[in-house]
Amino acid sequence: MGGIPTNILFKDKFICIGENHTGEYSFDFDNKEHYKSLLNYIVKNDFKVDLWYEGVGTPSKSFTNFKTELTKKIPGLNIKQKSWEEGMPLPNREDTIAGVVLGAEVPTYKKLIGQELNGNQTLLEAIVKSSRNWKVSQLGSRSAMTEIEIKKALSDGTRPSDVLLEMQKPNSASMQTLNKLYAGGQNAMRAKYFKDGSGALKSSEIYARVARFNDHRDLFLVSKIKQNGGIFLMGDGHVTEVKKLIGTGR
Repeated sequence: MGGIPTNILFKDKFICIGENHTGEYSFDFDNKEHYKSLLNYIVKNDFKVDLWYEGVGTPSKSFTNFKTELTKKIPGLNIKQKSWEEGMPLPNREDTIAGVVLGAEVPTYKKLIGQELNGNQTLLEAIVKSSRNWKVSQLGSRSAMTEIEIKKALSDGTRPSDVLLEMQKPNSASMQTLNKLYAGGQNAMRAKYFKDGSGALKSSEIYARVARFNDHRDLFLVSKIKQNGGIFLMGDGHVTEVKKLIGTGR
């Protein structure tokens, strides 16, 4: 979730690389140990690599940057690009909406909301309208969300979160509001609802929903890693959870 990614995990059958979705990733091509581990993995797999990205739509800028650099450093590499979230059975809808609405990054929102980000309506209205046209999403076959669903997912009981209140302000469908809510990494307004966020509100129902959603994703991710192997790019926090669930040994 924002910030400079630092987490990385090398194992015999897979590599996990932390990223921040906005362009940066934790792998250092100039680091001899990093590059040696990468090259050993690639040689062992006959220069055929499954390269996995987070999300179910267009890969992040971080993933694209890594793939571009990888093909420059090792020309002729046979890469199959895949989503590690594709086919993931979703948890309950309230947890899913909380996780997706709070978890998306500014560039993702800019792309998804598109022309609705016009400053002539609330951000909440823009998200609801644009969700009707989300062709591929983490929301399953029923991608369109209602205002009632989002308000419930982003509230503690009957008390709306600060994020929801900002989303409901007049003319808040703007880049200014998106940056206020989502930019800033662990210090962003939405960050308090995540395990690695600054001032995490662990007693909040919203925090619990997001945690359940991401725990569900981490378990699915680990199953994909064990079954398939490959090079996986993921948010830095996911690498931390993978280390806990799989371990750091070879």
